[in-house]
Amino acid sequence: MGDLVLFSPALRRFRGEWPATRIGVVIRRPYLELARLLVAEVDWIPTEIDPFTTGPGEVGAELARLLEEVKGFSPDLVVAACPRRNWLDAAVAAAVPAARRVAFGASEEDPF
Repeated sequence: MGDLVLFSPALRRFRGEWPATRIGVVIRRPYLELARLLVAEVDWIPTEIDPFTTGPGEVGAELARLLEEVKGFSPDLVVAACPRRNWLDAAVAAAVPAARRVAFGASEEDPF
């Protein structure tokens, strides 16, 4: 939740600077309502996946659904905004190889 609160000013700024740009954010479902209150003009892409407690082998159907939704979005840019990088960031970026990819935070070993 803290990452969402810290990232919301950047999302509002992006929206203000690029009003015609479609912005989509993958978010864990429990934080969806808070996210909508913080930044309304964003396409929130909810998921049940918690990449910090589950590995990719445990969430097969949900991961496939999420990646198809991301592919359908056809992003030009994928930003991994969480300061703790994880396997889901890499999976989303790999699903859209033509997109430019940017990651915040330090690279550290992901237990999965």
